[in-house]
Amino acid sequence: MISTKVAENFNRILERNPLLIHPISAGKVKLIPSKTPASGDNLGKGQSAGQKTEKKKGQPQPQQQIQKSKETKKEAGTGKAKPTNRPVEVNKKEDIFQAVLLADNFTSSIFGPNCPLRQEGLISLANRKFIDYTLEALSVSGVQEIFLYCSNDVEGIREHINDSKWSSLPNCSIHVIVSEDAISLGDAMRDLDGKGLIKNDFILLSAGVVTNMAMKPLLNIHREIMKADKGVVMTLLHRKMKSTHRSKPKNQSTAIVVNSNTHKIIAFDAKPTGKKLNIPLDGLQGEMDIYMDSVDTGIAVCSTSVPPLFSDNFDFTCMNDFIRGIIINEEILGNSIYLHRLVSGYACRVVDFDTFQGVWCVFFLSYARYAYDNIELYID
Repeated sequence: MISTKVAENFNRILERNPLLIHPISAGKVKLIPSKTPASGDNLGKGQSAGQKTEKKKGQPQPQQQIQKSKETKKEAGTGKAKPTNRPVEVNKKEDIFQAVLLADNFTSSIFGPNCPLRQEGLISLANRKFIDYTLEALSVSGVQEIFLYCSNDVEGIREHINDSKWSSLPNCSIHVIVSEDAISLGDAMRDLDGKGLIKNDFILLSAGVVTNMAMKPLLNIHREIMKADKGVVMTLLHRKMKSTHRSKPKNQSTAIVVNSNTHKIIAFDAKPTGKKLNIPLDGLQGEMDIYMDSVDTGIAVCSTSVPPLFSDNFDFTCMNDFIRGIIINEEILGNSIYLHRLVSGYACRVVDFDTFQGVWCVFFLSYARYAYDNIELYID
């Protein structure tokens, strides 16, 4: 307990300097309030009622005690002193690396409407489930929280997660979100927005994605774009493919117009017909690039405003609707979408039997190339 003299002098200092913050006030030491001396009492400076003003030789004066109290404080019941000039702890929002993984594509099976396997993530490729490849890419990339959203074959997903290594990852937690009423991407995003699960910028991808890309650099690219454009809500990851590529979907052809300098999407047409492409007049600024060989990899970096945008616009049912709506209403909403073309690495989304066969060929060639490069391992 701090002496009465020191407490009274400290209170007088605070009365003269109300903005002064003393280290003692941040600790657990209880200051004794000063008492107003009775009239007629002849008390010395810093002395309370009933106390004498005797000074002993070698005893520190009140001013010296105040100076020492700024440096140390005495623990209750002990004579030890500890420094009090510790940094003040500030509660900061933790930046958790999040990802949303869609276990199915909310449509018919990739093998056709007559195939009973509607759960895209449980389809096997090279003796592993599609969902295993995607979870492996996310966990290796340092994702800390994964929301696995599914609407079909929920028990199969839960059983697969519980019976595999994904149930006990040390630095990554997987949450299975179930909604049997969700029939589209828009329903899933609105459900996540209602639950309030998204706290930071996140990675959005499908279970049919096979990739060896690191996700953290993609998130950093999106945040660098946000520094220049505060209205960016999404960065799409596309890959260049020729029309004859074995992994390109046969029934999908996308035309994208972007700004040559910023790669901001100006026009988007998922099913271009003929030789015409409508470009808004507002987008005719500077140089533009037109991509007819760009294929969606199923990976997108999203801002925290994406789920609320789906909640505010119920006509957003799929990704194409969302992209077109953002581009059309850019002047009203002030939002924008950017494109990042894959330069190195591999990323592909299986959407039909042709893409499944193409990805299987890539796996086969990879194993064959490894065996050829290490052929001495197989020779006795």
